[in-house]
Amino acid sequence: GTYPGSASAEGYTLDDGTKLNLSDKDQKWLGLKDTFHFTNLA
Repeated sequence: GTYPGSASAEGYTLDDGTKLNLSDKDQKWLGLKDTFHFTNLA
């Protein structure tokens, strides 16, 4: 998927277009300057 480059979950979708609804904790975690590769979501 694509990542907007901010801690907000707005605009973040998986490759199939599924929008992610993240908790505040998860959004803060995503705010870390890392690159995430979701290859298999159970």
